[in-house]
Amino acid sequence: METLKVVLAMLALVMIGFIGGFATHRHLAKERIHDIARMHRPHGLVEQLRKSIRPNEAQIAEIRPIFQEWSKEMQAIRTIYNQEKIAKLDTLIRRVKPLLENEQVERLDKRFQRIKNKSLRAAKPLD
Repeated sequence: METLKVVLAMLALVMIGFIGGFATHRHLAKERIHDIARMHRPHGLVEQLRKSIRPNEAQIAEIRPIFQEWSKEMQAIRTIYNQEKIAKLDTLIRRVKPLLENEQVERLDKRFQRIKNKSLRAAKPLD
């Protein structure tokens, strides 16, 4: 009877550890996903850097132009990337279309248009 209690107590501890580890891992994974999402927003990385640095008023005046210049450069890179992505995707679609049925082509065209619109929105200049 004493052995049974010890075994049950050990199983309970293992289960508590498993559940706690799972919950902790889930929380950390969600936080990481949210951090990445925040960085991909317009000016998201700049905001993350600003929060990390915590500049004083004098530093803000000096840092702001550097961040603005960097943001413009990143926007240019993003625009070029999106244009190249659309061109490559267009090439892929032109090669695949002859192999598809009409209904499949329509679905592909709709999907490509959504991707293209999303890429073009992402390429808009940041204010």
